[in-house]
Amino acid sequence: MQWGRHHHLRTELEHAGLPLVAFYHSARLCCPDVAKEEFRESVQAVEMARSLGARYIVLGNPPKHREHVRTGLKTLQLSLNRLGEACSRKGIILVYQPHYGGPVQTPEEVSELMDGTDSGLVSLCLDTAHIALGGGDPSGLMRQWGHRVRYIQIKDLRVSPPGWGERMAWLVHYARLGSLGGYFRGLYPLQQGLRAVSSVMFTTPGAGRLNFHGFRDAMESVGYAGWLTVELDAPLFYPGRAMADGLQYTRSTFDLPKNPS
Repeated sequence: MQWGRHHHLRTELEHAGLPLVAFYHSARLCCPDVAKEEFRESVQAVEMARSLGARYIVLGNPPKHREHVRTGLKTLQLSLNRLGEACSRKGIILVYQPHYGGPVQTPEEVSELMDGTDSGLVSLCLDTAHIALGGGDPSGLMRQWGHRVRYIQIKDLRVSPPGWGERMAWLVHYARLGSLGGYFRGLYPLQQGLRAVSSVMFTTPGAGRLNFHGFRDAMESVGYAGWLTVELDAPLFYPGRAMADGLQYTRSTFDLPKNPS
């Protein structure tokens, strides 16, 4: 989101009577050659989150930066500590989200990142699907690092990748929204789009293979009482229905009220 345009979002949220709980920002803080500029933009994102009334800023790294895992982890740790100080001054909680394909993906990398950051400044956003796709066990990681987890994103993992019918429906749906129009300007871009969609493994909570009852038990064992966000990531059919199903499943599984305060 561009600086200045966030005021429009705040107006829309106020009109809808919705609070903004968390603000997501992606930054390449693991890349030493661009970390300084990325940090400056991250500080700006913190100010934007504060002006929107967000309680958390969720920081992630763009995928395809696995090559910077070893060389850039220290840079990432130092940058997160500094950014955590900026967040603390603004009254915002910084949570880092491990992403599949990013510099922090495996359980071992999560542990190394947590060990190298200040627990008073940097917390963990646990995304159930990204953790599982990265080779981890969400329940096990929750038990291990529950004292650092301040924010949770709930989504499921498909049993198998989407078929051709679902892939085409996804492309058509997003092309109508204008976000994938470029994929239909030629055969080669269309083929790229289909390859990208074929790798989508995320789905609505309860529609995949993750054990959310076990994850609920792990949350209870560490006394987690924060937010659970149902994330609708690349819904292939009927996004409204998918979100309704995901919310219903999550409320039932985690015994949540319909309107949390």
